[in-house]
Amino acid sequence: MAAQAFGLPAGTVKASLRDDAGLLAITVAVPLPAPPLLELAAADADGVPGAPTVFEQSDLARATIIKHTGAVTGTTVSRVDIRLTDSHRTGGKALL
Repeated sequence: MAAQAFGLPAGTVKASLRDDAGLLAITVAVPLPAPPLLELAAADADGVPGAPTVFEQSDLARATIIKHTGAVTGTTVSRVDIRLTDSHRTGGKALL
């Protein structure tokens, strides 16, 4: 669910679960999705907002993880800690 929330392949994300006074606490280690810079520059030149900030991406992913995990497990999620580990290139073509 965490990989899907960030739009990344499943094998790129690591998650751990722990008991938090009877609730479920989740820690996620995820690479930051990094769109190609040329795509961001082109979108910015057209007046189209670029990719969301790191904080916006994390907040949206956190909400998605809480919602879907609660729905699947029937457990209340107390918190989702997100640790950004590196970057993962998304979309675009290689320049070489």
